[in-house]
Amino acid sequence: MKKNLTKSKVNLIETMLEENASFDIVGEGSYEGKLENGVLVPNEESIIINNEPEINGKIPGIKNIWLTTNDIASNNFTIHVKGACPDCKENNYLEFYDDNWNIYKMKIYSHVEEQVHTLHFNSNNGNIIKITWDI
Repeated sequence: MKKNLTKSKVNLIETMLEENASFDIVGEGSYEGKLENGVLVPNEESIIINNEPEINGKIPGIKNIWLTTNDIASNNFTIHVKGACPDCKENNYLEFYDDNWNIYKMKIYSHVEEQVHTLHFNSNNGNIIKITWDI
């Protein structure tokens, strides 16, 4: 039996076949900054910054960022961030912007660098096109 898919679901499936595109970074190594002009797609691969798949040192305390989908039929996605809050700040955050300019905010309180933090969200298009931080 063939499953009926709406046009938005078909577009989402096509989106998932795309590759991550490298982000430009403003504020490399500083406690405030942004990643822009790139895309993070839900393909479980690491974010790419300045054409490098290595994130260490670019955002203080953050070791890696990747995106997955939990249930494509329900538009459920998860952002994964491996890292810690480097200076024990209470008001630290990362903000993730999807293709529709919806903003998803993650706060990190852990000081364990190897911990993976997750943020679940729903979106018609789960691609992340901009990330800002104040860590």
